[in-house]
Amino acid sequence: ILHSKFPTYQHYLAIILLPGTKIFAAPITSAATGNWSAIGTWVGGVVPGAGDDVTIAATHTVTLDGPRSCLSLTLVAGNRIALTHSGTNALTVLGAVTLQQPTANNNTNEWTINAGSATVSGLISFPGTNTTITRIARITITTGTLNANGGITFTGSASATKVILMSGGAGTLNLKGALTVPALS
Repeated sequence: ILHSKFPTYQHYLAIILLPGTKIFAAPITSAATGNWSAIGTWVGGVVPGAGDDVTIAATHTVTLDGPRSCLSLTLVAGNRIALTHSGTNALTVLGAVTLQQPTANNNTNEWTINAGSATVSGLISFPGTNTTITRIARITITTGTLNANGGITFTGSASATKVILMSGGAGTLNLKGALTVPALS
């Protein structure tokens, strides 16, 4: 029997993943109404991170309950969809934000920025061509701040159904990109 002067070592690589840990970025969609930080709010129980494309689904209200980041944000074309900033919490969106019109009358899809802030590096768009004035896509800024670094675009012929509402008297909209609105017909 031959024996080596050097001992044989086997190397093992252990990867430990804690619950809620992601290996790669993914699309994350809301599963229910709740706080952004709650795993029950999101499909698969994964809280979105800076590299994730976030979608808030029909009938859900998500409350931003701490500082958060995501790659993109979409409020889908469902009914009564909302994102609300509680307290002074900040949201950073590294890409685009899309606020789609509701699909039924007498509904509002709304992003409310209270005392908090939001910074969007990409384009904020309000797509849709529905002319029913009771189907509203809206950003409401009360006492918070929206930094629209990539511009804002209102598309379609029904721009009155797509609104940025400055409510409360102390809100701030910082627009660093272009503001595009459809031509009046």
